Amino acid sequence: MKAGALVARNIRRLRLASELSQEMLAVDAGIDRTYVSRLERGLENPTVAVLERLSRALSSNIEELFKTPRPAEAPSTASALAGLQLMKVFLKLGSETDRKKVLDLAKQLARAGGDART
Repeated sequence: MKAGALVARNIRRLRLASELSQEMLAVDAGIDRTYVSRLERGLENPTVAVLERLSRALSSNIEELFKTPRPAEAPSTASALAGLQLMKVFLKLGSETDRKKVLDLAKQLARAGGDART
């Protein structure tokens, strides 16, 4: 995995594990929310100073941003498709209660590493 993709994956992984939105992370790190989005998508190359601020905001260390995933940690195609299916269902729900149930399920899957293999 290329370094940029690795850092992007780990920023997102750590942010989700900390249950932070992109906006909350951006505020804590003193950067723009759209920059966080671009970082997570691998569209930007952050400076060391930005990586330090992100790692501090994520209550982590900078080395964690370069951690290579073990095969069991890497998202599978099946789990990615399951996530997309959940989003499709979520967007069609009319009830706030139903949307909350789907969102809670998605959070549980994210905490479990997205292991929704079928």
